[in-house]
Amino acid sequence: MTYIEFRDTNMNKYLDWDGQHGPQCWDLAQCYVTQCLDVPGWVLSGCNSAKNLMYEPKLNDLLQYFDEVPVNAMAEGDLCVWDWHDPARPDGHVAIFDNWDGRMCHYLSQNPGPCHLEVIDGGVMKAFRRKQDSEIVDQILHVGSKVKLTGTYKVKGVNTKDDTALINIAGIDYWIKAEPLEEV
Repeated sequence: MTYIEFRDTNMNKYLDWDGQHGPQCWDLAQCYVTQCLDVPGWVLSGCNSAKNLMYEPKLNDLLQYFDEVPVNAMAEGDLCVWDWHDPARPDGHVAIFDNWDGRMCHYLSQNPGPCHLEVIDGGVMKAFRRKQDSEIVDQILHVGSKVKLTGTYKVKGVNTKDDTALINIAGIDYWIKAEPLEEV
């Protein structure tokens, strides 16, 4: 699903990914990155507050799948995180960049209200763009002759330089070293 399809499908709807605390900005971001960007759920999970995505240890999780991009170079679908350093807004905010109209940036946001486009000013913001699959290396597993993966796996990326393939097992991406199968 593209960002535009996600936006149009969810406009004026409430998204509540985790069923806790009602529909929050984090729920919108979690739905987007898992449904559109094929990012494992654990990458955003456990941040406790949206602004924590900007800081260690959650920033390290985020940077496994995203590159930080300058705010003046944002593109449609980039993930944006705010920290207002304001006691009145202690949790920060997360939204998705939609467009620049020549004067202001518009973001797909939720909370307050359902999914909608809005202008968000103020605070410290960081923008993140999904890395290409060939750039993502979570773990390298060397599958030897005594270890075999059974089943069919969707290959998400291939690195021909070192003969590895990116596959997803139980929601976690792994780079698997390609080895020929033994004849039975």
